[in-house]
Amino acid sequence: VKLSKRYFLDELPVERAGTLDCPVLMLCGQQDHVTGFADPRKLAARYPSAEITVVPSAGHNVHLDQPDIVAGEMTRWSRAVLAYSGK
Repeated sequence: VKLSKRYFLDELPVERAGTLDCPVLMLCGQQDHVTGFADPRKLAARYPSAEITVVPSAGHNVHLDQPDIVAGEMTRWSRAVLAYSGK
């Protein structure tokens, strides 16, 4: 209930300073009616290694709508994180 009363961030991530160069994965549902899938592209400047995946036939709960696609993307991303960390 508390979250639904205040469903926004004080400072938007695109307005924050600095960058993060480790592997970043943003999974977005193509039919997401809450946050959409276009806004994550605005974050690209903050995350030079970001990969944005728009998942078809998925809404805001992309992990529930397309669990197999999400699992594959998360596995691939976790391997990239391990490679980045030198392990």
